[in-house]
Amino acid sequence: MQEEVEQRVVTLIVNCTKLTEQELRKALGKLLTHLKTQHQTKQPHGKMTVKAGVTVLNNGKYSSLFENGYYNWKQQDGIANPSLTIDGGTFRGGLNTIKNDDNATLTINDGLFANYAQAAFQNHHAATVNGGTFVGSKGAKAVINCGRDGCTVNEHDLHSLTILDGRFTGAFVNNSDASVVIYAGLFSEKPADSLLAPGKAAVEDHDESGYAYKVAAADDNKIAVEVTDSVFTRHIFAV
Repeated sequence: MQEEVEQRVVTLIVNCTKLTEQELRKALGKLLTHLKTQHQTKQPHGKMTVKAGVTVLNNGKYSSLFENGYYNWKQQDGIANPSLTIDGGTFRGGLNTIKNDDNATLTINDGLFANYAQAAFQNHHAATVNGGTFVGSKGAKAVINCGRDGCTVNEHDLHSLTILDGRFTGAFVNNSDASVVIYAGLFSEKPADSLLAPGKAAVEDHDESGYAYKVAAADDNKIAVEVTDSVFTRHIFAV
């Protein structure tokens, strides 16, 4: 008999000739209650740091590979502000490879995050990306800020995202009116101007294979062209 418990399938094999139907139902009820309680008490909500060098893989795409925070704030277990810092590593798979959920703070310093289902990185509360490589393939996005259209901001879902650097393959999607600020980075697809920090621009970049755009100071978009004739040499700056 199979029964799904919190996205887990428990297979129970019994000798039915030794149990009445009522006894079997009672035993199954106790087992499922125990499994639910055990699952709930193992939710890791606290402060965690992932050091460089780890590898985490998941071929499935029905839940996030790595989740920080609460799927629903009402389920919080007394630890109000879970935090996660990722210093490096390789992370592949899951519905979202990295998900920062309700009331959680996330800092990504480096690492490879690859996804083929939905997003390499999805944010719902407060996150800072200092570096790392984010790859969305087969239609998956590099980054999704808020998981659905028209997200509303509240104290548990700030949708605040700061990108200080990184490499992004795939679309960068913001489904919220909250603050998303990109200061630097390499992108395969041009990020919207509304997401860029003041004084920054997404300029075409051909120095790095696979990345068509670079976010840099707006002045970097000026190209100096030297024109020489028989009378004088001058410099023309074109934007």
